[in-house]
Amino acid sequence: MRLAKALVPESIKHRWRQFRWPAHWVSSLPGTSRLYGPARRWVRAEDYFKQRAGHLRTVLAAQAMPALAFQKCGPVPERFFQRFQPEVPAASILELPEARLIGPDGWIIGANDSYLLDASFWAYPDPLLNVQDHSMLIPRLGRKCRRLPGRTLSLASDFAIGGYGHFIHDSLTRLLLLELAGMNPGDFDWIYWPHLDSPAVKSLINASGLPREKIIAWDPLQDLVCESLTATTFPGRPGHIAPPYADFLRRRFAPPESGNKRKLYLSRTGYRRNFRNAHEVEAVLVHRGYEICHPHTDPAVFAKCAAASHVVAIEGANFFNVFACAPGTKVLLILPDAGPTLPYTLTLGLSARLDMHLLTARSLDQPHIDPGIADVILDPGTLSDALDQIAAT
Repeated sequence: MRLAKALVPESIKHRWRQFRWPAHWVSSLPGTSRLYGPARRWVRAEDYFKQRAGHLRTVLAAQAMPALAFQKCGPVPERFFQRFQPEVPAASILELPEARLIGPDGWIIGANDSYLLDASFWAYPDPLLNVQDHSMLIPRLGRKCRRLPGRTLSLASDFAIGGYGHFIHDSLTRLLLLELAGMNPGDFDWIYWPHLDSPAVKSLINASGLPREKIIAWDPLQDLVCESLTATTFPGRPGHIAPPYADFLRRRFAPPESGNKRKLYLSRTGYRRNFRNAHEVEAVLVHRGYEICHPHTDPAVFAKCAAASHVVAIEGANFFNVFACAPGTKVLLILPDAGPTLPYTLTLGLSARLDMHLLTARSLDQPHIDPGIADVILDPGTLSDALDQIAAT
């Protein structure tokens, strides 16, 4: 059996692991999502609460996104700007009885096996976000359920358990919506908050002030059944960090500004989509007076960002620490030319009122399954020219 498995090409194994029920089948599958995985009905909260117990309360109006004000240090493919939307939707508080929370993404399953889309990353899909890719469509056997009596608050969000950037914007910013609703998270009996186990995330959770003894992590062996569930809609629109959310992150989690004298390079050492010629890139930056910071292990990363006058980073989770930078900080964001196009990092820089400069790097050895994970190469002379351009502004 092991030999037979070894002979199966990895691409076929990947397809099997990623098999998903066709989305148009789910309403016809027998039983419920407790048995097969996908919920039978996918509904908007507004429609759900017209027929079911609970209610929806808007706490933040729709927000206009900032203008695309970037300084380009050379050509930047238009594909990076094609998914921008001019506005993010209003955000609300959801409250309902007898709901299930599914997996680390915190999918909300209400009455009649109804999946409430509004709380998830899939709330407002764009043409490049195919619902058939939804992880809920992956078959899975029924799991045990843990019942949570009393009131439960969910801050869970898709991909937040494995992605620092998703945790920052998609999950942490939900605290703003509770603040606007006049709710104290500490008043709940349980807080469902799956998250990365990293020094930076731990410091953010400590700074949130939420009682640690009430926080529940994801248990892969069981789902949760809540007597009373409170959650929020997705904070805006996937990939779009509007100014109120960026302002909240800086106000609640950034140290005070301290002189703006530091030059900082936010490294991705040890992670994919990194510089293949990292030593050459770092040599240029060190020569220019940049300090190399490893955000995933440096507990002082927010203080360093708050003190920075200049920041350089390749696109990725490391960049999200710039929420702690002061407005006007000069930032060079390096975009892998085969990288992802959801504009998380671009909109964060704009909404945080940073002085944004863009430079592209050439992606190498692009895997067929996900070209965006490829390493890149950046000519040291091109980087030097970009730094000269920034210094002249």
